[in-house]
Amino acid sequence: LIKGALKVMAWTKIKTAIVASAVVLLAAGTTTVTVKEIQTHEIDDSWRTRDLPTMFQKVEQVPPQVRILPSKFRPSPFRPYGDWFRSLGKTMGVAVPAQSVVQAAYGCDLPDRVVLATSLPDGRYDFIANLPEGNENALQQAVRQRFGVVAKWETLETNVLLLTVETSNVPGLQPTVQKHPSEGFFGTTATDWAFADQPLSKLASFLEGYSDVPVVDRTRLTGSFDFSLKWNKTRTQQTKGLPGFLKEALINQLGLELVPGTAQVEMLVVEKAE
Repeated sequence: LIKGALKVMAWTKIKTAIVASAVVLLAAGTTTVTVKEIQTHEIDDSWRTRDLPTMFQKVEQVPPQVRILPSKFRPSPFRPYGDWFRSLGKTMGVAVPAQSVVQAAYGCDLPDRVVLATSLPDGRYDFIANLPEGNENALQQAVRQRFGVVAKWETLETNVLLLTVETSNVPGLQPTVQKHPSEGFFGTTATDWAFADQPLSKLASFLEGYSDVPVVDRTRLTGSFDFSLKWNKTRTQQTKGLPGFLKEALINQLGLELVPGTAQVEMLVVEKAE
């Protein structure tokens, strides 16, 4: 009877060991599959390119992911601030400073609308957020983890340039008569930009990209307009304020000017994460 009991106990232990081994092997197999899946996603870095048409394609083609990586590119003398864009809720960029990644995460297109209440790391980054939805929130979490910062929009009084009317009835600025089928904002060359069926607030945003100071529309001209701007020089160095040649084109061709002033402006305040 005792020998029989010992045999039963021994067999029970053997079965337990077999089951435990099977569980370990199953877990190991699952881990291997998971790691392989993760590695398959991680090695697809084909989106990291400086070719803009390829970037627009890759953001739709590569597997959904949210990543911020040290850039594999050096800053280009032609595009010293790198390249980034948003398209249909997805965003990506290469060779950009940390501030540009924060801007992408919080939907801020213009760097002069950012107030840094804390420091950001130096260096350049490549980033992507191309999930089916929720990319801003996901990228904000990635920014918090990578840079240790968060951001929020606040209305602040700040120095601006006010877009005003200097001369009325200039032929270059005409109210829209026929609706334009395209987006209505395009550049034919580096010194030739045209607008169709657009409010003057669109012109203010365009000028802000050149002046590096918030530009506020104070023309009191409502409705949509067709107009274009042409000038002879390209911007070769980042400077504060609108370049003189563009100021001249603005007055002569559209009868508008930019006047220094102050205004309440929506600004993105970047703070250290708690």
